[in-house]
Amino acid sequence: MAEDVRPPSGFPQRPRDPEAETNPRRAYEFLRAGIRRGSVDPDRPLYDTFLSTSLRASRNTVRSALRMLAADGLVSRRQRTGTRVVRGITLIDLADDLPLLAPELVDVEQGAHRVVEAPPPVQEVLGHTGTVLRTEQLVRLDGEPILHRVGYLLADPGAGEDLTVRMLDLNVRATVLTDRFRALFGREMGGIASTVEAIACDEASAALLQIPVGAPVLLREIVLRDVDDRPLVLGYQYYRGDRVAMVADLDLDHR
Repeated sequence: MAEDVRPPSGFPQRPRDPEAETNPRRAYEFLRAGIRRGSVDPDRPLYDTFLSTSLRASRNTVRSALRMLAADGLVSRRQRTGTRVVRGITLIDLADDLPLLAPELVDVEQGAHRVVEAPPPVQEVLGHTGTVLRTEQLVRLDGEPILHRVGYLLADPGAGEDLTVRMLDLNVRATVLTDRFRALFGREMGGIASTVEAIACDEASAALLQIPVGAPVLLREIVLRDVDDRPLVLGYQYYRGDRVAMVADLDLDHR
């Protein structure tokens, strides 16, 4: 008796694409990048069949990727309305520390600002063994916390209180970093040194950022120098890893 090889549905099976993407992580990366760039329209539903074709991935792979995006809080999956983008990814230029777009949605909540003796690591970076102004802030974008930052600012003796007042006034407005530096220190900013690494969030920052302890955050150590190459600020900035992407656009000189 001959073996029945017809598909159970009675319809011919579509040939499998030998180059189709089968790794949900790759499909997730492609879709997340599209959300970050704005090429995924938040006003239109994300259909599995369309995404399967555009990504050259199986529908199961696409569904797994969409579940991962839903776990990040970037898309919403509902039975009747389908899958839609509900939140974007905030871009932070490495030449600044606040979002590039929609500064009117940025709110900076001030924490404790006080003059302290410079800890040894701060002394090493700032080359200063006296007192510094320690600052702490929580930054929200459209009501959602995205950044917890702690800074150490080099201030002239007795000028810490005045520097605090200027900082409080500055952070009422979301200005660019170079303008804030000029307003704080009365001189131009000459350079920025940044180191960014992914770490597990500690308990204190997790509570402020409203994420689980151990969730991924981007820890950025930032050093700001004046035009005389003197370091005046050392900062530690904790960005939500599920909400923020660091960007840089560099032109290379091939002369």
